[in-house]
Amino acid sequence: MADEGVIHGGASMCAMLDGKSVETTLGFAGVSGLLMATRSGDVPLGALCCPLRRKLFDDASLEKMLYNRSGLLGLSDISGDM
Repeated sequence: MADEGVIHGGASMCAMLDGKSVETTLGFAGVSGLLMATRSGDVPLGALCCPLRRKLFDDASLEKMLYNRSGLLGLSDISGDM
């Protein structure tokens, strides 16, 4: 889900043992894993169901918020930059 002019600034970590990858924070979707510039990182399912049930978001607006308006940008309300 791309937004014109939005820089996502992805982030991930990898655990190494004896020079080999043994675990990573990368997940199924680009929004999973660590908190990023504009992406939320992992969010508990219940935290997503609640605003949908209360009709605060529809599926498209929730997806846009998680991918483009969350992360460091969502925390600061200024920028996704450190």
